[in-house]
Amino acid sequence: MSISGSGFGEISRPADTAFVAAVVDGERVTEPMTPTMHEPPQRTSRRGIAAILILTFGNGFATLMPPLVALPVIIGRIDPEGKANSLGLALGLSALALLIFAPIFGAVSDRTTSRLGMRRPGIIGGTLVIVGGLFTQGVAQSLPVLIGGVVLMAFGAAILTGSYAALIPDQVAPASRGRVLGFQSLMLVLAGVSAAFVGAELLDNQVALFGGGAVLMIVTSAIAVVLLRDRILDKNEVSQLPVLRTLVEGFRYNPKSAPNYSWVWASRFIITLSTTFGGFSLYFMTDQLGVTEEQLPGLITLSTLVNLAGTVVGTLVGGFISGKLGRLPNLVIIVSVIFAIGGVLAAFSTTVPMFMLALGIIALAIGSFLPVDGALVMAVLPGGKGETGKYMSIITIADQLPRSIGPLLVPAIIALGAVVPLGGYSVLYIVMGIVAVAGGLIVRRVKNLG
Repeated sequence: MSISGSGFGEISRPADTAFVAAVVDGERVTEPMTPTMHEPPQRTSRRGIAAILILTFGNGFATLMPPLVALPVIIGRIDPEGKANSLGLALGLSALALLIFAPIFGAVSDRTTSRLGMRRPGIIGGTLVIVGGLFTQGVAQSLPVLIGGVVLMAFGAAILTGSYAALIPDQVAPASRGRVLGFQSLMLVLAGVSAAFVGAELLDNQVALFGGGAVLMIVTSAIAVVLLRDRILDKNEVSQLPVLRTLVEGFRYNPKSAPNYSWVWASRFIITLSTTFGGFSLYFMTDQLGVTEEQLPGLITLSTLVNLAGTVVGTLVGGFISGKLGRLPNLVIIVSVIFAIGGVLAAFSTTVPMFMLALGIIALAIGSFLPVDGALVMAVLPGGKGETGKYMSIITIADQLPRSIGPLLVPAIIALGAVVPLGGYSVLYIVMGIVAVAGGLIVRRVKNLG
């Protein structure tokens, strides 16, 4: 993933060397320093935990409301004929903006020497840009303006992510990270559910539909900024790089220099890819189980509740066991096997109750994976204490990229599966399980994890 050349010439540095400013005999000089692994805090900040959870809920509510509820409805009103393509364009550009800019702002956050601290400026700036994007969407009466608001919101989310993603490594001791990640995942689930319910009540008021999330985002971010005890970085601790090179630093990464991090990145990418194959439960029920259109609304509600319950239980269990048991790579493997069991059970389901049980097992596995894998990522962070934001932002690529690739692979898998007696959707769930286990087994390559 290193970027070693472009039209600007050589812009990468050896991955095992950083440069820091020092003072020798009263004169400022620049000298190489070999970074160590991320130095975690010895104590957990309760104020920091409160800030993380409050910000998670506010950010989740504000940024999940558009894709879950608002955008499909508003785009359907503006462009009823081409709504599917327009929605795909809006969501695709949003994901692309986050992929490109989050690592950049992660690197910027690691080099921020503001009196406010390293992370507060990114939280404040990201919040303001997200709010601008939400209000743009709230007043949009044309497709270009609406999509412009979506992209602006995604740009703000990238700024925020650059700082927000580093908060747990900054504020939480390793022994507590699994539990905090579990509660963070729970807050995100609650934010999504709240956004879905509130959004359904505001469909007739476009400004309120987007503005409500904007107001909540401002309030929760302000509370988080006040609670957060942020580290203030001295200018002498920062490498004196030109602006362009600082931006490139967001993507500069040599996988060979940090093999543990690289294997964990690959594992998350593959397991996240497997989760994208599970989004076709509605079609499985109608095409394979013979569910009628009249039965569908009630079963959609039931499957939503099953997924919610499984995810919530999984996040809490995963957070607890990752903090108590340790052995994070083994836990990732176990979770991936549970995921596969759910996939196989779904593939061979012949009744709705059996299929709902399978969905519950899959949701339990996904919920458990979030805190366990999150704790593992933080345990293998490379680059030294000064690059936490950068590497936590790079890991978001392993979350976002497979969500774009997976749906493109599904039609081919279903088509190939249709030629066997099981049927296309059953084969899709089997492939989902196989891919999940493959992703889990990759973490066996992680070595010397303390």
